[in-house]
Amino acid sequence: MSTLFTPTRRQFNRMALGAGALVAAPVLRAQDNRIVLGQSAAFTGPAAALGTEFLVGAKVYFDQLNAKGGVNGR
Repeated sequence: MSTLFTPTRRQFNRMALGAGALVAAPVLRAQDNRIVLGQSAAFTGPAAALGTEFLVGAKVYFDQLNAKGGVNGR
């Protein structure tokens, strides 16, 4: 017994979004001339002081790294 696949509107939207992401992927690649890093830290609440220290430490490190020429000259 075979059944025909009939997607719901939500499934169709997901498939369309996925197809769009595949088409747009080559356009959305990273820039060749810069390196972007992120950080997850608390800046509010009980751990705000720790998050601020993480941020300051990262900025100091990357300022030193950039002063020495960066990563691979970037």
